[in-house]
Amino acid sequence: MCRLRPVRGGRRTVTVVTMTDPVSCGRYDAVFALDDPDALVGAGLSCPACLEETTRLSVAVVGGELDARCGCLTCGSTWSLVLRPQQLLRLSLDPPLGADVRWSRQLPPALLSMELDDDWDA
Repeated sequence: MCRLRPVRGGRRTVTVVTMTDPVSCGRYDAVFALDDPDALVGAGLSCPACLEETTRLSVAVVGGELDARCGCLTCGSTWSLVLRPQQLLRLSLDPPLGADVRWSRQLPPALLSMELDDDWDA
């Protein structure tokens, strides 16, 4: 349920939308690429209910499959994301500013199906 309230600021009145009841939004495929800028990654992680980019993601393995549970820090809505290995890499190396990404300690070491060459220096 949304509640509208007018707020006076400066010379004009702005309408602020407040979500009063959190929504469970379902499961979606994440829609960003490894090399996308922060704005596109943030949009791909944004809340489907209020479109806010300040979200919390908890990445874990549930039932042998990768699971990303998301929650909106503004309206409280929840949803799940399907993430590909390249998207996991992007979130681990350079998460967008609005996203609070948390990683489970139970992630298997071979989560990313990547083979390293013998001459790779660690």
